[in-house]
Amino acid sequence: MSTAQKLEAIERAGFRPEFESIPLPDEPSTVEKLKGPSKLELTSARELVNMELSQLRWTVSDIMCQGLGLVVAPSKYGKSWLMLLLCKAVASGGTFLGYHTHKGEVLYLALEDGLRRLQSRLNTLLTGEEVPNGLYLATAALTLGTGLEQQIKIFIDEHPKTVLIVIDVLERIRSARNGRTSAYTSDYQDMGALKAIADKYEISIVLIHHTRKMKDESDAFNAISGTNGLMGAADTIWVLQRDKRDDEITQLHIIGRDVEAQDLVLKMNGCRWEKIGTTEEQAEREEARRYVDDPIVVTIGSMLKEQPCGVEITASDFFVEMGKRAGDYGVYTPTSLGKAFVKLAPHLLRYDNIVHTYNRTTKKRTHTFLYRSENQVSYVSLLSEASYVSQVSLEG
Repeated sequence: MSTAQKLEAIERAGFRPEFESIPLPDEPSTVEKLKGPSKLELTSARELVNMELSQLRWTVSDIMCQGLGLVVAPSKYGKSWLMLLLCKAVASGGTFLGYHTHKGEVLYLALEDGLRRLQSRLNTLLTGEEVPNGLYLATAALTLGTGLEQQIKIFIDEHPKTVLIVIDVLERIRSARNGRTSAYTSDYQDMGALKAIADKYEISIVLIHHTRKMKDESDAFNAISGTNGLMGAADTIWVLQRDKRDDEITQLHIIGRDVEAQDLVLKMNGCRWEKIGTTEEQAEREEARRYVDDPIVVTIGSMLKEQPCGVEITASDFFVEMGKRAGDYGVYTPTSLGKAFVKLAPHLLRYDNIVHTYNRTTKKRTHTFLYRSENQVSYVSLLSEASYVSQVSLEG
């Protein structure tokens, strides 16, 4: 008797295989499959408004807060010196570029340097100062996806007062790319992995990066090498920029989610970075310097020193006096002086309290310069007058 015939005989006798009595579980429906841990965690607006959240921590007051930072500059710009100065300042609780810092433990991953170079640079920056406690350095680390995240977390667990981690440079810790993932996605995922750590522990993680070779005059942040995924994931971005590589002055452009957009002017004295001011302040200083050196201003000041009650003079005579008193005509000619006086009028009033007026008769055209007194026309009226004068033909 075959096996099939035997089973049929058993069924006729009223017996069934044991496994057939075990009910099979129902296949979950599509809707049930979507339910579970993927459900959104919601917070109502009312709950959020009344929620007590921890205050935003500023690693450097006004220019760097907790989160992921990106510091970008061309190669050999001194950005590593700037970051080592930042690490030293935070570890010691000192100032950085004139800003207060939040003191805490610091990790500096100097992945392009050796211990000998780091020792030399630290000694140069310290120059007799006490070595700060809580500043740790490493010259090697794993990459993202191969263990860097775990290395950072272990450091933070062992140093719970950590407030700043600097990674110099980004290129040394990027994850391996494959042909299936776009460059933008890879950049954003790399940045996102570090941002998640910074957000979890409420610290600053700062990445050092390079600019692209092509300079963009319209927007300093377009010079960041790589895709927009880098900029999109960062909380704070610094870009160092100069008009020419050998310029003494460096502009530091700052933007961020919680940082007010700023443009600072820096200067590197030896190996130490210093803040000169903002770009607006620097522009005002340059304007004041050009004003003081202007041969027209030098000539007016010299004449009023001799005639403090005021001077009335034609443009042609003024041109002669300018050669005698300033020893330089600059870019001016006798025919261009009239418009130049009008252009300088607001600056004469602002810097030296000198009023300029234009007088025209049938015989000649003269310009008057005198010190402003309290009962003279207001500054606003002067500007209106200057605006009027600028519209008439000034031939001499």
